[in-house]
Amino acid sequence: MRAAPPVRHVVSAACERRATDSKDLQRSRTPEQQPSSRNVAPECVFCFLSEAPDGAGDGGDTNSIQALFRLVAVALWCGHVVATVRRLLKVLPSREHIFALLCLFVESQQAMSRKRKALSFKEKLDILRKVDEDPKRKRTELAKELGLATSTLSTIVGQRDTIMKNVLLFSANAKQAKTAQHVKLEESLLIWFKEVTAAGVNIDGKVLREKADEIALALHIDGFQASATNASAKCSEDRTVAPEEPAPTTSAKTSMSGFLLKSAVTKAEIMWCLNAVATHGSFRSTAASASLFPLMFPGCEVAEKLHPGKDKVGYTICHGIAPYFRKNLLSSLAGVPFLVVSFDAAVERGFSVNKECLVENLKEDSLIAQRLVHDAVLAAGGVEKVLITDKMLQMVRNSYSVFREELQKKKAERRVESGVQKNKKRVAALVKELEEKKRRLLSDSLTEASLLQEKIDALKK
Repeated sequence: MRAAPPVRHVVSAACERRATDSKDLQRSRTPEQQPSSRNVAPECVFCFLSEAPDGAGDGGDTNSIQALFRLVAVALWCGHVVATVRRLLKVLPSREHIFALLCLFVESQQAMSRKRKALSFKEKLDILRKVDEDPKRKRTELAKELGLATSTLSTIVGQRDTIMKNVLLFSANAKQAKTAQHVKLEESLLIWFKEVTAAGVNIDGKVLREKADEIALALHIDGFQASATNASAKCSEDRTVAPEEPAPTTSAKTSMSGFLLKSAVTKAEIMWCLNAVATHGSFRSTAASASLFPLMFPGCEVAEKLHPGKDKVGYTICHGIAPYFRKNLLSSLAGVPFLVVSFDAAVERGFSVNKECLVENLKEDSLIAQRLVHDAVLAAGGVEKVLITDKMLQMVRNSYSVFREELQKKKAERRVESGVQKNKKRVAALVKELEEKKRRLLSDSLTEASLLQEKIDALKK
């Protein structure tokens, strides 16, 4: 693009053209009409102001002089503006410099957007899998392929254990592990919420807050108040929970009453099992006593549905209540720096000199479970003072599935042991057969050897 000429050059050219026109005009005039020597064609624009003679000239010349004056004033003002702009342009950066700055700005924005991107636990697991597929690959190349910073990739690899733990505790699509102020309350409320929704019961935010207040009261949390905002936010995540105000329908009330009845029956079973352990009763006697409840309390729905059999009492205590107390004991001891363990040296079981008279009527796991529950009842101050939480209810309800798994495991172990015993018996029978064959062969060889010796002796005679 061609640059425009300076304003002073334009004005000088205009002056030259005006001077040429003035000379032509002077040649055409008569000597009387010639202007004075001081009005010779000027070399600058200001001389045009005095070109006309004093008191001479018509109106057209006056108008032209005024127009030229205005033109010169505008030209001078434009020249000043252009000079100012040129001085500013010397300070400003060049076009290439501006383009480079824009490129750096765009790259920095992209880097900042990549750095601010929050990855979910699922995406982090995929990144860890790619790292494990080729451990010898350079982290910089992998980070460039994944569109991540090298420091971000190193942080994800260093937090492998934490990421795996968060995947188990939270959803895989979650991007952040959120911690609660009251962890035990949140766990109990979540267990209750899952049980209710699994039973097909629709609850609203009001019921959820009331249950949270009830759990907080049971856990002795002072000053707790459920937040309506948090409740509605949790409700939005699950379609089975109503938003807030609509009252539950008749079917919802029926389902809720059935769920509460089921919880009451489970609590009654837990208390009966705790009483059996506290009074050192057997599983069979505990089940036999519970069969009288419907007769003792006619019309009571809880008593009618309370049917703890011998096996149910066993797996409720061994696979439900005892693991709950054991888990609580270990969690309470986890924050204790020093422990003192003492044992009672008294004899805790009878024994027989003749081992044939010793009869085992209780497995070791059952014995340990009953001792654990008995100690927990004593520590609480009695069966009626044991706090039955929702977590205990959940573990008791899952005790049957744990019992079935243990039973299947025992059966598998027995099958393996029976196979080993059969193999041992088969090997023993084969060894016995081979030894008998060896004995026969030795006997036959001795007989033949004696006959040969007799023949040798007869020939020598």
